[in-house]
Amino acid sequence: DALDTLSTLFGWIYFVAWSVSFYPQVVLNFRRKSVQGLRIEYTLYNEVGFFCYSWYVIANYRAQQEYHLTESFYVNDIAFAVHAFVLTTVQLVQIFWYRHTIDGPPGVVYSVILTGVTVAFV
Repeated sequence: DALDTLSTLFGWIYFVAWSVSFYPQVVLNFRRKSVQGLRIEYTLYNEVGFFCYSWYVIANYRAQQEYHLTESFYVNDIAFAVHAFVLTTVQLVQIFWYRHTIDGPPGVVYSVILTGVTVAFV
């Protein structure tokens, strides 16, 4: 059906458009050998969010496949969520690698996020 094809096409366009947005920061950090201007709190927030979003999308996609539910999650949704998580992980690795270039000490948000993540996984 033409509408399904169009929906799939726009889904992959969405994947590409949003996925491309992650690369400039990674490339900039690599070229400058610095993470100056990139806050660890922001990156940690994204890491936690994309981790949870990835599991949410994967679980719902599997459920709709297993129980033959109406499709509301697609492969491109999984691809975006996992890709975003991986690229955010790359940014965290860069923050660790170039930690000597961090603008200042992490703030309260950093502590709250780490505490929340720790509590969530315990």
